[in-house]
Amino acid sequence: SKLDNIIVKNKSDKFGVINVDSNGITKTYDFVYDRMERLGDYIEVAKNNKYQILFNSDSSSISLSSKIYDFSGKYFVVKNNESFDIYSDIFHCLLYYCG
Repeated sequence: SKLDNIIVKNKSDKFGVINVDSNGITKTYDFVYDRMERLGDYIEVAKNNKYQILFNSDSSSISLSSKIYDFSGKYFVVKNNESFDIYSDIFHCLLYYCG
């Protein structure tokens, strides 16, 4: 039996991801994040008040200064103050949708 992509918080209050199988435990993502949660098929992380989506162990999205509430694979939904804004993956606010 195998358990993939388990989000874990260590004793230093940092988050990372591990996998567990019959050979033991392997680390998928380093324990360097202040916050980590699932966002659909993705993992959203926060580090030094910057938010990102992790795609795999070698790839992540651009950094945003606001929490990411949704990610479609191309667009980010972030909360800025009391409104939600939509950004493309190249970090341009889509003016039609922004505040």
